[in-house]
Amino acid sequence: MYWASIDLKEFYPNTNIGVIINNFKKYFPQNKLTTELISLFKTLLVFPIDKSGWTKEELDIVKIGNEKTCKGIPTGLFVAGFLANLALLDIDNRINNLLNNDRRIAHFRFVDDHVFIADSYDKLKAWIKQFEDLLNESRIGVDINYDKIEPEQLRNFVIVLCSGVKSAA
Repeated sequence: MYWASIDLKEFYPNTNIGVIINNFKKYFPQNKLTTELISLFKTLLVFPIDKSGWTKEELDIVKIGNEKTCKGIPTGLFVAGFLANLALLDIDNRINNLLNNDRRIAHFRFVDDHVFIADSYDKLKAWIKQFEDLLNESRIGVDINYDKIEPEQLRNFVIVLCSGVKSAA
């Protein structure tokens, strides 16, 4: 058996809120989906930033410039896990459909952490590439964090496999 662990880079701040809204509209019972509910849901996904009491230097350290609202999902938000699951729902469904046809791969996910298990090294490498393609097609706004791929011996190969050197190191 072969395994890989993959993390998504800066998942919460990079998550495309539009994908969350679209998935909410797609998966919420259509007979209960009203324009008022959609408007409320969109409003609940706007996270204003209160900069009072902070210096420019302090805001620069936490990478907040002129933004008036938080980009993506605020890390530590009580419902962040739910929103992450909603953001990844289409990808989860596509993975489920793909893996129903191929029982030689197992894919486990907890928020933005993924573990893959395969019966061959070639199958594992192919699944990692296919997973990256799914992420890119989803327009969710997140990428694989190549610096956190485990096992370490697989890391450099995946960096080359997935379109060139992407390591931050």
